[in-house]
Amino acid sequence: MLLLRAFYSKFSNMKDENSIQTRETIARCIWKTDEFGKPDLNALKIDSEVATDNDKDEFLKILKTGDAAGLKSRYAENFRFFEKKINEFLLGYSSYFPYLPIRILNNCILLPIEAEDQNTALRIFSTLNDRGKPLSDADIFKAQFYKYFTELGKKKYFIDKWKELEDLCEKMFNPQSGTPLDELFTRYMYFERAKLGIKTSTTEALRKFYEKNKYAILKSEGTFNNLIDLANFWRDVYNQNEDRFSNEILKKFFVLYYAPNGMWTYIVSVYYLQNRDNNGLLKENEFSDFLSKIIAFIWAYAIYMPGVNALRTPIFNEMNNIVLGEKVEFGDNKFDLQQLKNMFTNYEFNNNNQLQSQCLRGGHFKMVIKI
Repeated sequence: MLLLRAFYSKFSNMKDENSIQTRETIARCIWKTDEFGKPDLNALKIDSEVATDNDKDEFLKILKTGDAAGLKSRYAENFRFFEKKINEFLLGYSSYFPYLPIRILNNCILLPIEAEDQNTALRIFSTLNDRGKPLSDADIFKAQFYKYFTELGKKKYFIDKWKELEDLCEKMFNPQSGTPLDELFTRYMYFERAKLGIKTSTTEALRKFYEKNKYAILKSEGTFNNLIDLANFWRDVYNQNEDRFSNEILKKFFVLYYAPNGMWTYIVSVYYLQNRDNNGLLKENEFSDFLSKIIAFIWAYAIYMPGVNALRTPIFNEMNNIVLGEKVEFGDNKFDLQQLKNMFTNYEFNNNNQLQSQCLRGGHFKMVIKI
């Protein structure tokens, strides 16, 4: 469509019969026509329903006006590329110019593909897009939310909120794999797992978890609001928001930031979603006590039984206890006090040790032992 629009603009100053006919043919491709085949220049044939395409407006503006001056999107870059190549062609082959767009129209085929369900659509997309940018899990989830909110008549609300959520996660999360939004969905997944009573230490893939029962979890305004609330909570954690958290709480978050793995972010997310009040706040004393316990447990486990896999079972058990309204005690995973003291005393530090680098980099090793 951008290529055709570039041709259409170039033919506007050409008065020979072939050029006029070619321009009219192109117009019927770009704009809708009335019963007599006359183009309606206010009704484009193409529109974009991509929920969060920031440059969509520029794309439609170029098609309507044929002008990309001052625009910075990839659409504008492509349009200017076509304009440049058309000008180069005119310099060498001006007499043949009317034939070029006609031959493109006569020999290029647009093949519509309809999929019976989303899984089929994803397989088709993956095949056609084999060397392109793959869809993230969050892209799939966005499509489900988009469909759900569109049916509720809240499409614009969703688009605006999703964009805010996307921007917020981009600023906060830097996951080793997946997108920042995937990280948010991962943290939320553990809350839904706990509500379902899942204790297994084997965590299934993110997309596989959410696609159960035809994405039932995502067909809920409550889920979307929970994701927004959870993102705002982590924003305030990372920004050390003193209006939301006391200095004591912020100190404990600072210690957790240097933990040897990220399991603490999952159990904190579950705790927050389960125990927040209507204003998204937690009770100070209970939350402080909870953070102290997971600090002590996670750091002790780093000495006692290193590795994230060993930590999964006790953490997952406590996630289930949280949604049941029970206190986090790690009752099934108590340490032998003397053995733990001996392990701390005899622990050998070296430059290759992850625990040492995490502890000493933050300068909090003594505080962790004290807790």
